[in-house]
Amino acid sequence: MLSWLIVPGAVIFFSPFPWDTKKQGAIGVSVGILSAIIVPSQLFQPFTSTAADTTCEPAPDESRELVPLRQLDTTRSAKFQGGDQVQVTSYNHLWVGFLGSMPNWCNYSIDLDARLVGPAVELRPGVGWGYGVSVCANITNDRGHGGTLQYAYYVDPESGETGSQFSYANLFNPNTFTYSPEQYPDLLDNQWHHWRVIFSRGVAEFIIDDRVLLKAPLIGRFPLQPSCNNTELLVRAWHSTVQLKNVWVTRHTG
Repeated sequence: MLSWLIVPGAVIFFSPFPWDTKKQGAIGVSVGILSAIIVPSQLFQPFTSTAADTTCEPAPDESRELVPLRQLDTTRSAKFQGGDQVQVTSYNHLWVGFLGSMPNWCNYSIDLDARLVGPAVELRPGVGWGYGVSVCANITNDRGHGGTLQYAYYVDPESGETGSQFSYANLFNPNTFTYSPEQYPDLLDNQWHHWRVIFSRGVAEFIIDDRVLLKAPLIGRFPLQPSCNNTELLVRAWHSTVQLKNVWVTRHTG
């Protein structure tokens, strides 16, 4: 238990949120410790959940369709470009990106191509940038709900050294990392990368460039969703420019 009190505070320094001073960093550590106490410990167990969304609908047949995307900008300062290839530039660490409504099918997959162009702000110690992909997500009152697989680049506030963090996090507190693969692809290479998220009755398998990185429950106890009914695909960016294209949803029978 003690390790879970330490880790959330420590990872604040890998955060996509700017901690510009030691004082702010200390506050972040305190918040991280409190969140570890408040968030149920079951969330931090290895991802072997057998969660099932009993409210979902079996698909009558196989089908594939494009996902209409909507702009998300709680900062009122982001820049968007439309067309077959969409782009968002975020100058803040708050909620910016794209949303797409998800079906209430028990089994489906999401495919999309994403490219992280680069940081949109001047880099300095304590500032991070990156993007994340979520399904079975919601944004309510400027707070996120659900899980996300995200890639963050950061400048360490103490050493000034640069680094990266690839992790599964909860959207309610994206600084609380619940799992990080030992090996992961470099998404900061200004190249297109293909994401596939296979969703099956409350559990998602995240695949990037044909490589399975994570299988995780998306429904369950807070901060996960109680159901994937009326939820969204969320591609979130912070302090960065992200491009998307070929966003498809395919429903699967069963």
